[in-house]
Amino acid sequence: MEFHIDSCQISYGIYTVKIFLSRLGVPVLAMPRIAKRIVAVVVDAGLCVLTVWLAYYLRLGEFVILTGNAMWAAGISILIALPIFIILGLYRAIFRYSGWPALLAVAKAVAIYSLLYFYYLWGLLAHLHVFGWVRSMTTF
Repeated sequence: MEFHIDSCQISYGIYTVKIFLSRLGVPVLAMPRIAKRIVAVVVDAGLCVLTVWLAYYLRLGEFVILTGNAMWAAGISILIALPIFIILGLYRAIFRYSGWPALLAVAKAVAIYSLLYFYYLWGLLAHLHVFGWVRSMTTF
């Protein structure tokens, strides 16, 4: 059985998404600045949880329920990411400018977050002596 999508279906889908985003965008843009920042923080926290959940899927090959250690990993991810993003001014700059400086600020914040999260995980794994069990990490 072959699945075929023609250009009319694609253009209709793109049109539908544009209509949805324009209807969603007007109320969001009308919100006060603090509400927009809160929405951005909540979205970032949700994305932190989503990335940890997807990382577990990539490592284990199956979706896991975020309980126990997985929930701790997601919580630590949020506790590391959000303060870095706030300190580096992402929620202040992102809404005013969306040019090259904003992109560099995002890249810097994500790089710092990644290094700190990796450092935390590496220290936790070394403390728990699980390097023999974790096949994707090696000791030096």
